[in-house]
This record gives sequence, structure tokens and C-alpha cells, in this order.
Amino acid sequence: MQTAGDTLVEEYIRIHSGSLKLHEQAVSLFAADGATHAARVMDPFRSYITHAMGARKWDVDGNAYIDFVVGHGALILGHSRPDVVQAAARTQGNYLRELCNEAMKERGINGRLYGRTILHPYFGTVEREPEEVSLAPTRDIRKLSKSAFGPVLDRLVLHLLNRGVDMLTAIGSGYFVMSAAHSREDVELTMERFEASLDAMLAEGSVPEALMEK
Repeated sequence: MQTAGDTLVEEYIRIHSGSLKLHEQAVSLFAADGATHAARVMDPFRSYITHAMGARKWDVDGNAYIDFVVGHGALILGHSRPDVVQAAARTQGNYLRELCNEAMKERGINGRLYGRTILHPYFGTVEREPEEVSLAPTRDIRKLSKSAFGPVLDRLVLHLLNRGVDMLTAIGSGYFVMSAAHSREDVELTMERFEASLDAMLAEGSVPEALMEK
């Protein structure tokens, strides 16, 4: 005889088909019946969460949950609180911008990255050092929109993409932005690849003499 519990389990499986598929893969990868910790084991299987906002979480099947655990108190303000996310993004953006600008200076390349959570690379004479980091190092809009060093930017994009840096967006010719809204580890990895790209460009001669500091 089927019990109410059996019916609930069947319904759970029915509306969690995506999580079931992921669970079947996880069982062969994680010792705790597909979970990363014994405390996370659920019967018949746990749901697989894709994103969260505020007090709610959603799984791969679109089911919504109220999160009463909130990281054991670490997420007391909720998931993805906009002002917290923006503050973190600004911090990472500042960090990445400073590292990349220092790398360009060390190699004697004229140019700057500017911006906050979205960084804009600029190659050319640095005509000013504004305190507001979102402002470009030149007031000449022509140097930003149709720079003579556009091919240098294009070449940098190719090197970055070849090294797995994919947070780039082409806008017109020779222009792109580098997103800084990710973890500290990602920023440092991006920095390593940025430095490697600059070194490769210098070695191949794709940075013209006009861009090198005198």
C-alpha cells in the first residue's frame, strides 16, 4: 500500500528531474552519496541550486526555496544584495585596474586602464591623472573612439582571449571593456594573463615605438 510519504517522494522526483540527472553524475564523483559533505546528504537526493537573491534560492528545475540557513548567519543580509555586490565589484575593479596599470608602467607602455566595475583599456599618451578613476586619461574623445593605436588593442584582445580571458566586449573597432566583477582569485589570474599578453606583444613587436615611454 502506498503511503503519503511515498507520494511525496514521487512528486519530489517528478519536479526535480534536472537535479536527479546531476545527482546521478555526482554519485560517481563525491563519496557522500553525491554530496560534498555528509551533512548535505538528502533522501532521495538534494536539489541543485543555480542562483539566489535575497532570501530565495532556485534550482535547475526552476523550483524556488526560502533559505532559512543563510550560510549559518554569514548571509544575514541575504543573497546577492545589490549594494553589497556593487561594493565588492568596485573593490575588485580597483584592484585589477591598479595591477594592470602597474604592469604597463613597468614595461614602459604608454596607456591606462580606467573605470570602476567595468575597465576600459586605453593606449596612448597619458595627458592627465584624474582622481576620479572612471575618467579617461585624455579629454580628446577622438583618441578614445578612433585611436591610432586601435590595432594594438585588437592584438591585446586576441592574446587575452587566447589565454582564456573571456570577459571582453568588442564595441566598434579597436575598443573593448574588461569586466572586474569577479573574485579576487579571478582578478589575480586575469592579471597574470594580462602581463603574459603584454610580454608576448612586446616580443612579437606589435607594440609600436610611439607607444613606448621615452
